[in-house]
Amino acid sequence: MESVSRKVIRLALLTIVGGAFLYAGITKALDPGTFATDIAHYRLGAWWQAVALAFYLPFLEIIAAGALFFPNTRQASLLVLLCLTCIFTAALFSAELRHLDINCGCFGASQPQMSIRFALGRNCLFLTALYFSLRWARR
Repeated sequence: MESVSRKVIRLALLTIVGGAFLYAGITKALDPGTFATDIAHYRLGAWWQAVALAFYLPFLEIIAAGALFFPNTRQASLLVLLCLTCIFTAALFSAELRHLDINCGCFGASQPQMSIRFALGRNCLFLTALYFSLRWARR
């Protein structure tokens, strides 16, 4: 039987992660042009690919974040968010290695300019939370 404190921690992690991805998805979905420009600044693909991602990724984030709160879809949602965060972290790391001075675009136009290192640190926290949430969801 799961202890009450563990349930509270698990619910807090799901709420924080789900809320962050829901907010990020909504802000990017409201301004896909700015998000496409942010993606293009990473210089990892063609402009048309950035535009396609700008229209697709926010809705994937919104759906996956919402699915966290339904027991039947929680594991799949956590896995999707974990994979997305790994991809986002790899893109940030690539930008840092190439000394690109860009806005990460993680939270759309609502996010103030921040260092890539800060965004990498934040993503590491998300990866940790997602990893432990996925482990707990599998039990």
